[in-house]
Amino acid sequence: MKNILIVIFILFSLISLGQPDYRNIDEKYKTVPVSLTTVENIADYLTKDLNSDTEKVRALYVWITHNLEYDVSQIYGERRYVATEDIINEALVTRKGVCQHYSDLMTAMCNSIGITSYTIIGYVLDGDSGMFDYDHAWNGIIIDSGYYFVDATWSSGFISRGRFVPKFTDEFFMVKPEEFIKTHMPFDPVWQFLDNPVTNREFAGKDFSNTLISGNFNYKDIIEGLPALDVATELEESNKRIISMGVTNDLIREHLDYNMFRLVIAEFNTAVEALNFGISNFNKYLDHKNNNFQDPGVDGLKIRDMLVNAEAGIYYAHNVLYSLDSHDEEISNAIEQTKKLTPKLISDLKKEKEYIERHIKIWRALKSVSVLIL
Repeated sequence: MKNILIVIFILFSLISLGQPDYRNIDEKYKTVPVSLTTVENIADYLTKDLNSDTEKVRALYVWITHNLEYDVSQIYGERRYVATEDIINEALVTRKGVCQHYSDLMTAMCNSIGITSYTIIGYVLDGDSGMFDYDHAWNGIIIDSGYYFVDATWSSGFISRGRFVPKFTDEFFMVKPEEFIKTHMPFDPVWQFLDNPVTNREFAGKDFSNTLISGNFNYKDIIEGLPALDVATELEESNKRIISMGVTNDLIREHLDYNMFRLVIAEFNTAVEALNFGISNFNKYLDHKNNNFQDPGVDGLKIRDMLVNAEAGIYYAHNVLYSLDSHDEEISNAIEQTKKLTPKLISDLKKEKEYIERHIKIWRALKSVSVLIL
């Protein structure tokens, strides 16, 4: 029996020696002065005396896990936020939230000190009961070209009998992709940080053999290219990748539907911007017309350009608006109300284009006559 105990002790000692010692950080950075209330000043206070990026992320992780309480009442909530900043501000003010609050706050704090972090949405496996029936959010962190994961929510405690029980663990801190995928499945495979991503069917069957085989899925290039994409294109490309991994459960379907909802909003906003651009140019044209085209420095070609710009914006908006459809009543009503504006504008544009073309011909003829007289 003594030999067995010695072997176990040695193994435990070796494992412990292989892990970074964060005890000083964990004790020191659980709190900040109450005067600090913003993402920037809290993150700066927590990290200003630390050297490595990993230590800085650890300090942020410790503070978030010890200062946010999981709000069980929101676990199946349908609360919508206008912007990510609203989620972050709610977390800082109430010190409560769900996984989205934890992860968005972590992303904001990391980014504020120059560390790349992403909030990742997906679903998870519980070792005992299988797949959870609600989606989840966590963080992807890039440090020194290394890709890691942090789950501050799961590190902060657990739910027992409908109540949140605070209990810190560092089990989900800076985990490597090939290990993290065993419990956390992003909807979009790009956020697995794997060159041979696991499919949804493989995840459900706990088949992670792909992680041992090299692939050609270049997630790094895709992530680096995201800032150059507009919202609509980013959502379209994401949906294609999600579908390619197999739509095998309701959470994936709901996420695809949510992306489509966001896509409609993005396209609607683009259409409204184009419509406003077109109307602005049309109004400029009408102002010049009301002045009998006597404004100095504005010739016929400039007047025609105003109509060309007006036409481009209004026709683009018209085509986009008539292609949109949404099951959301508020968005659907907004689309329908905006659509009503374009037919009359297009009709007025057509008349004014014909009018201005006639006048340009007259101006050119008069200019030719004046040259002959001279």
